[in-house]
Amino acid sequence: MRPSTAVCHSEKSAICALALVDHGRSDEALPLLRELVADLRRGDDYAPLGQARFNLAYALYRSGERDAARAEAAAAKDLLTMMADPIVDEIDRQIAGWT
Repeated sequence: MRPSTAVCHSEKSAICALALVDHGRSDEALPLLRELVADLRRGDDYAPLGQARFNLAYALYRSGERDAARAEAAAAKDLLTMMADPIVDEIDRQIAGWT
């Protein structure tokens, strides 16, 4: 079953957007992830922002925007490192596999 774009406007937008990416629908996922990142930038909780930026990086990578993906991943890593989030190691592992 293909995920519905309408469902992605809920609080589960990041999960829905990643499902869209994994179904080859990055063109629909990217605006959702960019909106989520923009919304989180208005707050002061850097961990969710870092995670959202990495999700955006992943979507960019899958859509073929390699340079933009690396820039977002680096920004995500900086935020998550600042928060001492252990997910940084996983980000490093994933980025290492990007060609």
